[in-house]
Amino acid sequence: MSTCTSKILFLHGLDSSRESTKFHAIDANHKYCIDIDYRNLTFQTVANFYHDIITKIKPEILVGHSLGAYWALKMSALHKIPAIRSEEHTSELQSPACIS
Repeated sequence: MSTCTSKILFLHGLDSSRESTKFHAIDANHKYCIDIDYRNLTFQTVANFYHDIITKIKPEILVGHSLGAYWALKMSALHKIPAIRSEEHTSELQSPACIS
């Protein structure tokens, strides 16, 4: 498998962070994960946060795990960006957009 050239934004799960093994399993030149503390924020604050991040980073693919998968799918619909849901047993994340 070759390294993905798409810009990817990873949305981590509850009590997780950019140190997640799922984020590090993504083989991409341009991958981003911004830590967020879901427990101390309102729904609207999280929605606004991800909207702002997507507007700034302009990812081509959203990847989410657990609670982050919920937000990836929600933001995918709003921003018309493909989303992938990462599973707990995923050791290597692959996407049709990243496979040559």
